[in-house]
Amino acid sequence: MEGKLDTVPAKPTIRLMMNPLLSLLLAATITGWRTDNTGRYPNATPVTTWSTTQNVVWATALPNWSNASPVLTGDRLFVCAEPTTLVCVNAADGKVLWERTNTYADAFPAEAKKINEIQQQTEPLQTELREVEKTLRDIKQKREAGSQDQALTPQETAATARAEAIKKQLAALDQWRMPKAHAVNGYSSCTPVTDGKFVWALFGNGIAACYDLDGNRRWIKLVEKPTANWGQSSSPTLAAGKLIVLVNSLYALDAATGDAAWCTPSKHRWGSPIATRVGNTEVIVTPNGEIVRATDGKPLVTGLTALDYNSPLVQDGVAYFIQHGGTAVKLSPAGDGVKAETLWTTLPKKDRYYGTPLLHDGLLYAITQKAQFSVIDAKTGEVVHERKLALTGTVYPSITLGGQYLFLGSEGGTTVVLEPGREPKEVSQIQFSRYRTCPVFQGDRLFIRALDKLYCIGK
Repeated sequence: MEGKLDTVPAKPTIRLMMNPLLSLLLAATITGWRTDNTGRYPNATPVTTWSTTQNVVWATALPNWSNASPVLTGDRLFVCAEPTTLVCVNAADGKVLWERTNTYADAFPAEAKKINEIQQQTEPLQTELREVEKTLRDIKQKREAGSQDQALTPQETAATARAEAIKKQLAALDQWRMPKAHAVNGYSSCTPVTDGKFVWALFGNGIAACYDLDGNRRWIKLVEKPTANWGQSSSPTLAAGKLIVLVNSLYALDAATGDAAWCTPSKHRWGSPIATRVGNTEVIVTPNGEIVRATDGKPLVTGLTALDYNSPLVQDGVAYFIQHGGTAVKLSPAGDGVKAETLWTTLPKKDRYYGTPLLHDGLLYAITQKAQFSVIDAKTGEVVHERKLALTGTVYPSITLGGQYLFLGSEGGTTVVLEPGREPKEVSQIQFSRYRTCPVFQGDRLFIRALDKLYCIGK
């Protein structure tokens, strides 16, 4: 089943899986970003110190970098690689079991030759356009600084004309060009989702696909091309037998076939839609502050708030939206709809929050891109503790609970381990390989997708 989505209205790790029944039950669970979207692994017993050599059970080199977090089901791990590759790895020994690309040519095999030719043409044109635009920026800066004559120079005139000519050439090739994306974001930032029988993936080219655990493709579809200049990072989820994806709108695809089920307007965000249940109703909580019914896409609540970069946290019937302003909203059944009651608003440190917060024992933990860490009372919204953590580089990963500890990481490869509480105590600082993903825990194992490798950490 290939092609474009029709538009609709509007050691099995030996220590991890010793019990066959437990393995079967876990495999039947929907598992995706932060496993169940909460990032909590309270039964884990991980080590709290490691490096690229210490406490490494195995490390597997991957085809390319990616920001997608690992997804574990049974004895298999799913990760992504730039630009559009889904990789399946054996959790016991790190062996790569299979890899599958998800390109436009894969989705439209009859057009594959044309698509490949067009993409070969666009790469040098895009490179030249970047160089020409840099030349124009340099000329403009010199003029504004008064170090250059205010009149147009022959170089500037020629560069402007060349830029326009390249844009026209690219516009003519637009149908099969990759959409724009930031160099840090790339095209493989969306974490896959699995039900233990199949795995679904979404990529920054707008392609969604479904595979069985042996790598046999069930279907592949172009949902739509993302139009945000910085790329796509919103991860898919499963609800009511549908694959839910937020691209330029909120889409539901039949999980078995990839066919369009519904489409509801919802602004592009880098955070992910979260599936939950309110009473007997399966709903989607979007980063735009909408509550959408999963069966038919009907908006039940709108305008709660909006998150720019991270995702809502939904736990114990409450949706938390935390960035440079914070809101907690209680969700409860109301007839055939949902009642949304604001419990509190708060104001942690003002900055970008790329990571989604974590809730544990009545406390919310949040962190900004610059490592400003906050502890918020989940009942009242009071900010009870704030400090800057010693994390290097931008903080992209969301906070994770592994056993009795909080794990906070950053792009520079630093991880800080804290003992949770109203004034968290530092347990360890770890220097590791660079990563932007959320770790996944099970038993005494910790899986981290670094930029270059997938690591299994443990004793």
